[in-house]
Amino acid sequence: MGKLSKIEKYVEIPIHIEEPKETIEHDVERDFGKTIQINNTLITRHANRFKIWDITELSVISLISTTDIGWGGAGQMQLEENFLYISYQERSALDKILMFDISDLSNPVHIRTIETPEYSHFFIESGIVYLISSIEQGVVTVDANDKKTKIIDLSGENQTMFFDTLTNISKSGNIICVVSRHQGIYIYSRSEDGTYEFRSKHQPANGYSPTSMQWLIPDQQLLLIGNDNVVQYDIRDLQKPKRYKAAKIKTKSVYGTLIEREQEFLVAGNTGAKDKFTMAVLAPSDKGVIVTHKPKIEYKLRTSFGGTIKTGEPIEGVILNDDLVLIIGKYTGFFLLKAE
Repeated sequence: MGKLSKIEKYVEIPIHIEEPKETIEHDVERDFGKTIQINNTLITRHANRFKIWDITELSVISLISTTDIGWGGAGQMQLEENFLYISYQERSALDKILMFDISDLSNPVHIRTIETPEYSHFFIESGIVYLISSIEQGVVTVDANDKKTKIIDLSGENQTMFFDTLTNISKSGNIICVVSRHQGIYIYSRSEDGTYEFRSKHQPANGYSPTSMQWLIPDQQLLLIGNDNVVQYDIRDLQKPKRYKAAKIKTKSVYGTLIEREQEFLVAGNTGAKDKFTMAVLAPSDKGVIVTHKPKIEYKLRTSFGGTIKTGEPIEGVILNDDLVLIIGKYTGFFLLKAE
């Protein structure tokens, strides 16, 4: 398939879902949460289970397995090697991470429950959990022996403006970045003695910082994705990172992952009074990533299981394969679009 910027329009085409009929007690069980794609496999999170799908052919999506996990919310997932980590809320806040071995996609095995202090977001590297904890007022690690260590102190931050709003954490090499919707991005680096030192903080330029993070170049170029824009930071100078002008997508919300093809990036979001799907193509430049093209999308809003037209359907996943784009909507699932 050619350049993304050459595609003028995407049109919805039929899709066949091979999935046995389920017994559903509550409509919310049908909703899609976070998603992960790895090669020809898709993992979808739901309120009380996760599902693994074969997406070798996007026009025919087949369910491989369903794993019940109990009512722990439809939040974050991360995959490292063959281990799937799932955020879990047993009480009033996220306080556990469930770990599954998914070497056998048809039979995931729960191998560990990681007990954590209450947290908002986690990141996994080499089996070590890094999480932002409001109780501990900082970034805490949890190792394979469940030893908890506070590595970054955030006790000086305002509870309401920092811990009670959207936050995120990402790690690349010896660098840890923490982002807060209201407070901006914080950059730390690991010293020779193994501790993490504060390097710099940068306030949101437009009032609210995007909170999804994606490394354009590990340790060097970081993208913040969310709201209606994508912001690039050059952090090679940790104390004086360069913030480029935001690439405005002109949407109400942007899905927090960019898909790369031939030095271009596809991003999707919701726009307009009915929050319809929209897409944009971004490209790197000497001014940071910029919007170069916005293809049209033709698709039909769907009727929900309750019988009403579903507007305001957040995007929970986007997959690009040749001339096909699969959008995963929170309430009605899979939308398959073909480039024209």
